[in-house]
Amino acid sequence: LQRGSEADCVFFQKTVNGGKRITDRGTRQGTWILAPGGEGGGVVLARAGSGSVEATLAAMDDGLASWAQLDEARRRLPRDVELDPAHRWEGSYPEGGLVLERVARDLDEHGLKGKPHPRWNRDMVWFSKEEVGAMLPESLVPRVGVDLSRLARRLARFHLVDNVRGQTLPYADEEIVKATLKGDSIAKVGDTIVFAFTGETLARAKGPWLLGENLWKPGDAQQWPHGIETRMMGRMNVDVNTREVSDFELLAVGQRWGRTAMNGRGKAGAEPGRIAFHLQLDDSGRRTAPTFVTVYDADWVGRPAIATWLESPEECGLSIDGDAAR
Repeated sequence: LQRGSEADCVFFQKTVNGGKRITDRGTRQGTWILAPGGEGGGVVLARAGSGSVEATLAAMDDGLASWAQLDEARRRLPRDVELDPAHRWEGSYPEGGLVLERVARDLDEHGLKGKPHPRWNRDMVWFSKEEVGAMLPESLVPRVGVDLSRLARRLARFHLVDNVRGQTLPYADEEIVKATLKGDSIAKVGDTIVFAFTGETLARAKGPWLLGENLWKPGDAQQWPHGIETRMMGRMNVDVNTREVSDFELLAVGQRWGRTAMNGRGKAGAEPGRIAFHLQLDDSGRRTAPTFVTVYDADWVGRPAIATWLESPEECGLSIDGDAAR
């Protein structure tokens, strides 16, 4: 919303930025409550810059109070305004594929037996139906092996990352030292084959950014060495007839070190520490896109016709003509 060129993005930017497009490097993160504003443009009713429940609830109350003071015309969009986006990353939701919810959490010196750490973070993981099919053996029968190294590699690059305390960075393919996940089918229950698997990952970034020009590229002074090493174990159920994954659970436990821009570790937190990841099948129907879907190694992920700005229109060679970026 704060970088895009589509109509809904332009509406947001002008509403929160005094009627002008956002062209600076600053962030507009937070919870915003806006009104259409009629012919005069959008209206900010309230904003919460904190992630706390209390602050968000207070902003919602303020927003409702401000809404009550608006006249009817400012509660609506002008008739000729269309804000439906042409592209959204959630539009690439992999129907019939593998959709996982991933939770990352710090561990204390006692590991999984210790007290659950209060800091944790959630993300989504996507694999297309075709990708899942390519990883499964041709014949789904008991005692057949399965190689999920392709799955492990995507996890190591984009999901087994240290974002427990804040926003972090993905890994380039050449920064993945190890990514294996293999197992056997251990049982057949009705039309379901049960697989159990184990594996390992090791991602090591030495500092220089290797993923090219995109929104995730840190500043030159923030390209610090960092990495994560894990051991994984898990299981999944596959329907013999549809070849779809009907259940999935994976636990990855290991050590992280170093820090990235904005991941909340700081110099002190860059020391090695324990970390754990839990992944399970998400059947909620939510279409929230994975954080790093923008740099997924997948051709089934749709891309916007106009690339998202790296920093500002000027820096990307775009000129602003009224409401359009060219």
